[in-house]
Amino acid sequence: METITLEINEKSNIGKVFKKMILAFVNDKEIKISENPRYNSTTEKAIKEAQLGIGVTKTKSHADLMKKLRS
Repeated sequence: METITLEINEKSNIGKVFKKMILAFVNDKEIKISENPRYNSTTEKAIKEAQLGIGVTKTKSHADLMKKLRS
Protein backbone atom coordinates (compact mmCIF):
# COMPACT_ATOMS: atom_id res chain seq x y z
CA MET A 1 0.00 0.00 0.00
CA GLU A 2 1.24 3.48 -0.85
CA THR A 3 0.55 6.62 1.18
CA ILE A 4 -0.07 9.90 -0.61
CA THR A 5 -0.51 13.19 1.23
CA LEU A 6 -2.59 15.93 -0.39
CA GLU A 7 -3.15 19.43 0.87
CA ILE A 8 -6.41 20.82 -0.46
CA ASN A 9 -7.41 24.46 -0.12
CA GLU A 10 -11.05 23.98 0.86
CA LYS A 11 -11.69 27.71 0.41
CA SER A 12 -11.07 27.60 -3.34
CA ASN A 13 -13.70 26.38 -5.80
CA ILE A 14 -11.41 23.76 -7.33
CA GLY A 15 -10.43 22.55 -3.85
CA LYS A 16 -14.08 22.08 -2.90
CA VAL A 17 -14.85 20.21 -6.12
CA PHE A 18 -11.74 18.03 -5.85
CA LYS A 19 -12.52 17.05 -2.25
CA LYS A 20 -16.12 16.15 -3.18
CA MET A 21 -14.84 14.07 -6.09
CA ILE A 22 -12.41 12.17 -3.86
CA LEU A 23 -15.05 11.53 -1.21
CA ALA A 24 -17.47 10.24 -3.86
CA PHE A 25 -15.03 7.51 -4.86
CA VAL A 26 -13.76 6.49 -1.41
CA ASN A 27 -14.14 2.83 -0.49
CA ASP A 28 -13.09 2.13 3.13
CA LYS A 29 -11.58 -1.21 2.13
CA GLU A 30 -9.29 0.18 -0.53
CA ILE A 31 -8.82 3.86 0.25
CA LYS A 32 -8.44 5.33 3.73
CA ILE A 33 -8.67 9.07 4.38
CA SER A 34 -6.79 10.42 7.40
CA GLU A 35 -7.79 13.87 8.57
CA ASN A 36 -4.33 14.80 9.89
CA PRO A 37 -1.83 12.54 8.13
CA ARG A 38 1.18 14.71 8.97
CA TYR A 39 0.72 14.45 12.75
CA ASN A 40 2.38 11.62 14.63
CA SER A 41 1.03 10.33 17.96
CA THR A 42 3.25 12.65 20.02
CA THR A 43 2.05 15.72 18.14
CA GLU A 44 -1.60 14.65 18.37
CA LYS A 45 -1.22 14.17 22.15
CA ALA A 46 0.33 17.64 22.53
CA ILE A 47 -2.48 19.24 20.50
CA LYS A 48 -5.17 17.53 22.59
CA GLU A 49 -3.46 18.58 25.85
CA ALA A 50 -3.22 22.18 24.66
CA GLN A 51 -6.91 22.18 23.68
CA LEU A 52 -7.78 20.87 27.16
CA GLY A 53 -5.55 23.49 28.82
CA ILE A 54 -3.07 20.96 30.23
CA GLY A 55 0.31 22.66 30.70
CA VAL A 56 -1.00 25.99 29.40
CA THR A 57 0.07 29.13 31.24
CA LYS A 58 -2.43 31.95 31.09
CA THR A 59 -1.34 35.56 31.50
CA LYS A 60 -3.11 38.90 31.68
CA SER A 61 -0.53 40.93 29.79
CA HIS A 62 2.86 40.86 28.13
CA ALA A 63 4.49 42.01 31.37
CA ASP A 64 2.76 39.19 33.27
CA LEU A 65 3.97 36.69 30.67
CA MET A 66 7.56 37.93 30.96
CA LYS A 67 7.38 37.75 34.76
CA LYS A 68 6.16 34.13 34.64
CA LEU A 69 8.81 33.17 32.09
CA ARG A 70 11.59 34.59 34.26
CA SER A 71 10.46 32.83 37.42
